[in-house]
Amino acid sequence: MYTYAGLSVRPWVISQTAVASTSVTRLSKWAAMSSPLFSAGFLPTHSASRKSCRQGGISGNFEWERRGNSGIKRVGLLRAKLGRGNFGWIRKQNGLGLGLQTQVKDGRDSLVPSARRGFLTELQSLREETENPSGPVEFESPLGVILYPDPRLRKKNKKISVFDERLQELVTEMFDVMYKTDGVGLSAPQVGVNVQLMLYNPEGERGKGQEYVLVNPKIVKYSKQRDIFREGCLSFPELEADVERPLNVRVEAQDVKGKKFAISLKGWQARIFQHEYDHLEGILFHDRMTTEAVSTILPGLVQLEEAYEKASGLPAPEKVNRV
Repeated sequence: MYTYAGLSVRPWVISQTAVASTSVTRLSKWAAMSSPLFSAGFLPTHSASRKSCRQGGISGNFEWERRGNSGIKRVGLLRAKLGRGNFGWIRKQNGLGLGLQTQVKDGRDSLVPSARRGFLTELQSLREETENPSGPVEFESPLGVILYPDPRLRKKNKKISVFDERLQELVTEMFDVMYKTDGVGLSAPQVGVNVQLMLYNPEGERGKGQEYVLVNPKIVKYSKQRDIFREGCLSFPELEADVERPLNVRVEAQDVKGKKFAISLKGWQARIFQHEYDHLEGILFHDRMTTEAVSTILPGLVQLEEAYEKASGLPAPEKVNRV
């Protein structure tokens, strides 16, 4: 039994001998024992011969499934290569590493989990979905941009699972706020709604350019090329400084109706997206700056912190290093 993030995970141990003795072998079920609604499983889609196993390798494609009250959800296609010593596979769409390794038990080699980051991330996701199921989006009109250091800018943002008229209303009102404040992008936490929703228009003007709405977005690929650009932020009025970011990104997301899509963004659009995506991760633009860049906007950050304390009567939840 292995425990991570409050989930107890039990791997069904299978020896290499057992794997080699059958043409198609169900390589375990990993059960999230904290909830009977979820389990994850690996199922080979090819035949494994005794010869290939003895030579130290079984390779093929595996599907990783998640079982819930709505049935089986395919998480991703996995490519596996198994052999004596260390075992591992990679989730194809985002390159997260998962792993198995061999362990001698009762005189034979057995497969046991090798806790790599990708697998642990999936366990964390399972826990969050089980303990914090998201319902319809809730918000109160009229919306307005909240300013640093409001703690909602750092709060965890829930995944959206209900795609209804209320979500569309939120998108419409967020675009209204964005255009009124002369922005090119806006994230839901910036208007005090802590869900994974962002939108932008690279032209920043209603009726011009194209409007983009991304629900539950994830960056699946970054370019190696990076550039530096002077950024501003609606939650930091009149403050601008240099921020370095990847030049291009590949993104997977859902639209306002829940349909999944992927998009490659370059240059200006990639920068807008990354800025708003950071908000969904609780990251603010000055977190990405060098010490020298932060120093150029330090007086403004201090003023925002003091204004928050005066308006709320509470100490600022965070303060920039003033040294």
